[in-house]
Amino acid sequence: MTVATAHRVLLRRSMRGIWPHLPLLTLGSAAVCACACLAALIAPGVTPPALVLSAILVAPSVTALAAIANTVVGQDDSDIRWWLAAWSVGVRRGIPAVLLPAVAGALLLVAVQVWQHTGAPVVLVSVGVSGAVTAGLVPLSVAVLHTTCALPERTALGQWRTAAELLVRWPVRFLAAPVLLGLGVWAATQLSVSLLLLVPAPVTLVGAAALWTSAVETGDLIVEDLTENDLLERESA
Repeated sequence: MTVATAHRVLLRRSMRGIWPHLPLLTLGSAAVCACACLAALIAPGVTPPALVLSAILVAPSVTALAAIANTVVGQDDSDIRWWLAAWSVGVRRGIPAVLLPAVAGALLLVAVQVWQHTGAPVVLVSVGVSGAVTAGLVPLSVAVLHTTCALPERTALGQWRTAAELLVRWPVRFLAAPVLLGLGVWAATQLSVSLLLLVPAPVTLVGAAALWTSAVETGDLIVEDLTENDLLERESA
């Protein structure tokens, strides 16, 4: 299978996989929202402790949802067993992946607060550095989460290395998920908070598509059991 064909297959699965797996995706999204609500109740507001706590509480559920998204995109199939099994992976490897940008974001908030209170221009250096680090770590976190789910046989270091390599080569693909997340949160705050339930699943599917379309080009992942003729037959069906 050519890379172009694999890309079409993966993108098709990303879009068509929502409806047949909607109950499972909804369950995973509800778990993410429930964990986020718990974090907001314990540490309300946008504060450094709230960011760190949210990362710790939400990471396992996000990893479990990412596992569903990766099986939908990569295998065109998924079930609740993948979701349940991924929770332990989320605790072991998902939390570090999400915690890193959360800590950077917390340092950014501290730098902004110091600048607002002191007005010292030198503090803007800290604001700029922490902001740049946070902006770089967010898409890396997306890549690591999905690499953890798609390449479970690799060591943690190997998963981080692969994720970093893919991010460097195709940064725009991994920026799509954070941008979609930001748009979803903005829409929820402007229209209805209940819309937040619809945000996690599309975001994770976009992240999974970013990983698979990138990894098939490097040979880290292979789309199997589908040839060009199979694709044409599906398209004409």
